[in-house]
Amino acid sequence: MTTSTRTNAELAQAWLDALDNVDNFTPLCAPGAQVWHSNDNIWISFEKAIENVHTVGGLPTMTNRRFTVTDDGFLVQFSGELNGQKIHNTIIVRTENGFATHAEEYIGLELDPTVLGTVSNA
Repeated sequence: MTTSTRTNAELAQAWLDALDNVDNFTPLCAPGAQVWHSNDNIWISFEKAIENVHTVGGLPTMTNRRFTVTDDGFLVQFSGELNGQKIHNTIIVRTENGFATHAEEYIGLELDPTVLGTVSNA
């Protein structure tokens, strides 16, 4: 089994940095690592996820990047815009031996508050 001396905080920062070049996710992931997206509710390999990103032309610019270390990995959050729609993402990443093994990505669309019955942000 391959191990890394990376801490979860170092891995989380590298994960956020990889948003600028998805090929940089590959060395962060354990062999057989899986990713799940809330938009389709399917687990796929990281290799397939990276291939899919290349197919659609890459990721949009992400802002408000941050992370929090957890007991078994880390959580990253960021915002962006995809095809004119503002999005907010949260990814829960589990790690082993300094590599990501599983990632659950929750993709939230920014909505007009009145859609949810909210009339004020105060």
